[in-house]
Amino acid sequence: MEDAGVRAEAIKLITDQTFLTNIVKNDRDAAVLYAAAERLNDQNIAQETFITLAKRGVLDAIEKLNDKTLAHELLVNTAKHHRYDNVREAAIKKLNDREILTDIVKNEKIEYVREAASERLSKLK
Repeated sequence: MEDAGVRAEAIKLITDQTFLTNIVKNDRDAAVLYAAAERLNDQNIAQETFITLAKRGVLDAIEKLNDKTLAHELLVNTAKHHRYDNVREAAIKKLNDREILTDIVKNEKIEYVREAASERLSKLK
């Protein structure tokens, strides 16, 4: 089986834009997609890839989005609904929206996710 980490590192050496585009259209590994999107000159394809990754909960991809409104929406969605609690917790630590954080504190069922939101709120005050 191929090691995605090795492939992601190898992509950092690739400059062939056709090859990189082929990777972002056909690969499934988040690290590989992210590495290829970072190298693309075509920002439309790169942004589409970052959006796809952001929807999967790749927080670094959210930070790469040019559309900051969409980035905020995806960060909030990740914080509230991602299937992995540790990803939700990491997203909460990046939120600056007091209203959303307060909602998570009041309504979240998982205690340590609520605590992460509460802690983030206290740091924003």
